[in-house]
Amino acid sequence: MAEGTPLPRIGAPATRALAHMGVTTLEDVSGHRADELLERHGVGPTAIRLLEEAMAEHGLAFAGGERGHAGPQPLSDEVRHYVEGLPASHRPLFDRLHALILDEVPDAEVVISYRIPLYRVGRRHVGLNPRRADGITLTATSPDHIAEFRRRHPEVRTGKASIQLRLDGDVPEDDLRDVIRKAVRT
Repeated sequence: MAEGTPLPRIGAPATRALAHMGVTTLEDVSGHRADELLERHGVGPTAIRLLEEAMAEHGLAFAGGERGHAGPQPLSDEVRHYVEGLPASHRPLFDRLHALILDEVPDAEVVISYRIPLYRVGRRHVGLNPRRADGITLTATSPDHIAEFRRRHPEVRTGKASIQLRLDGDVPEDDLRDVIRKAVRT
């Protein structure tokens, strides 16, 4: 058995791909660049993010100090055109929520679906619906994703699996981050 810090749970395909390279510990991972590992079949952005987080906890990093992700993907022309067409009154809140989502899930693919921006990671997603006159609705796919938020913030209107944020209201960022993580990562 290899000595060193074991790999976190990154999924069987990624674990096999790394083992095939002789990478079985976090110390082994730190000898490689993230982009080099991403080239391996079975190693995706989620595995890289989990490796980066685990290495940071142990004072390690990818070779060359490289970050595990390049940051948010550039927006497609369709998404950029959609955002540019939002009312000026909605842009500050939309931009704040957009940045919050991409900070939480930088590997999200942003697409227009159901006539709103969706932030997808695999088959999971959150959405931003800016079509309300008084605010923007953050949508999830399950009531479970917003249950804790609803309990902590009874003053904020919610739907079955959505949170209705007012243009002039408070934005509880930490609790919204929890919703985003639950909706996209669990």
